[in-house]
Amino acid sequence: MRKFMLVVMLGLFGGCATKTYNHEPIKNEILAYTKKAEIIINNNERVLIIATYINPISKEKNTENENFIISISPESAEISSINLNKDLNSTLSIINENDRILQELGFTLPWAKHYKISAASIKDEKVLNLDIAVKICETCSTHNAQISIQKISKSLYWNP
Repeated sequence: MRKFMLVVMLGLFGGCATKTYNHEPIKNEILAYTKKAEIIINNNERVLIIATYINPISKEKNTENENFIISISPESAEISSINLNKDLNSTLSIINENDRILQELGFTLPWAKHYKISAASIKDEKVLNLDIAVKICETCSTHNAQISIQKISKSLYWNP
């Protein structure tokens, strides 16, 4: 009986030892620079905004601009204005689902609308504050969301 239990135990532990894990450090870094905000309008209407700071993770090193990818759900919601650290000079463009930038991110929301935001580089600030004004419909009022992202993520300071 002891031999049988020993064989079963070794089989269980041996089965767990053969698992392999894919280590994808770029996805961890993307998540370190991604934040979300939620606007609750009524009990039944919500808007989800996900912002990713892409300068540290992009293959193209562009230091002249601060670049973000913003995903907003539902698709009917529109960004009416956006500013970075109180600066109103930012460009906003819609990205389609097959764009190269979204493919680099590795995760997208298929039910969301995606935007690329570029603003002048802010060298002295450690935290980037996005103020986003969103309209749900043409006749609806504007609702605001704020997202703060650190230029160097806190999680990147930790070394195991």
